[in-house]
Amino acid sequence: MDVRTDRYELSLPPKLTFGQIKGFTLDEASAACTAWRERPSAGTGEALAAALDHLNTVVEPHLDDEEQKVVPLAAVTLTQQEWDEMGKQGAAWIPRSKRGIAFGMMLEPLGEADRAFMMRHLPAPVRMLYPFLIERPWKKYASTLRNGT
Repeated sequence: MDVRTDRYELSLPPKLTFGQIKGFTLDEASAACTAWRERPSAGTGEALAAALDHLNTVVEPHLDDEEQKVVPLAAVTLTQQEWDEMGKQGAAWIPRSKRGIAFGMMLEPLGEADRAFMMRHLPAPVRMLYPFLIERPWKKYASTLRNGT
């Protein structure tokens, strides 16, 4: 049995670390994404969706811990300048042409209050052009992901 090569044998034996599972899950999702991009079909789309669901299941506890433990600690430890710098460094990894899509993706699950907070911190010209720079590209991208069109 090798969980690194056979996803159906993922029974989490005690000797397997969380890091190994996370790496395997990322590899599986990456391979499914490559297959979908090279041969887009209902089958490769379903395989990608399953791999992403699995990735979400594996990563969700880590993200929950981060939200519950790390973010509150950072909020009282970091200065506003340090917090802003972290945001800039994170955004720098997103290609400029994809930033509207990324921002739309971040906004989608938020409630109205959080969404309004995020919108208030956009530069005024970006807020004015939001429908064209963020909303339209995100909706088109989301439709492609969800419907294949």
